[in-house]
Amino acid sequence: MALTTFTLTNAIGASDLGPFAVSSTTGFPAVGTYASPAQMLRLDGEDMLIQVVPVSGQVKVMQRGYNGSAARAHEALSVGVTSSDPQDFNQPGTGQVVSRPPEVDNLVTLGVNTTFTATGTAPTDTTQPYPVKNTTYYLNKAGVCAVTLIATGATTPAPSAASAGVKLTFVALTANAHTVTYGPGYNGNTTTSDVATSNGLVGATLELQIGPTGLITCTNQSVNASTGQWQLG
Repeated sequence: MALTTFTLTNAIGASDLGPFAVSSTTGFPAVGTYASPAQMLRLDGEDMLIQVVPVSGQVKVMQRGYNGSAARAHEALSVGVTSSDPQDFNQPGTGQVVSRPPEVDNLVTLGVNTTFTATGTAPTDTTQPYPVKNTTYYLNKAGVCAVTLIATGATTPAPSAASAGVKLTFVALTANAHTVTYGPGYNGNTTTSDVATSNGLVGATLELQIGPTGLITCTNQSVNASTGQWQLG
């Protein structure tokens, strides 16, 4: 078998069992059929066990945080995979999202406007904590996705010392002028450079790094929209 990809239609909470809407139930158990053994799905690093597909385009799960992964909230348009063959999945560590080598980024899909919160806080359908491991964020919103790393003009919530040196990479999966706002200003430029705006191309990538004092610096912003990167303003 092979992994089949789908996206969430609506955000779900950390304890929701559904049924919740998905873009496609291709690769899922047949409608009304209880798979034996139960089929697994993986959504942004959390494993779940499917209970049933009540109707096409909906899925109900019997267990969140399967395989010891962390049950968490997921935004609309989060990307998931499923397969009837459990060997198609690698296994997560206990209490963690799906285990990935240290040199490989964690992956999180942002399908709605999102605000980053203090390190160690639980994610919700509209918030993400500052990461303690290099993380790539896929911006999958159909329109402009507005990401706020810190409230404009504010000094908290800042990333903790545990996040020092961690890289945040934002990748546009839709052709929109997505924005990533950092209130104190990138590179210490306050409001003259507090918003990074994608040039509207799929694949445009913004790389940031958290410093030892909580400052976030741009490492690949551009002033030329034709380069496929992001502009500061």
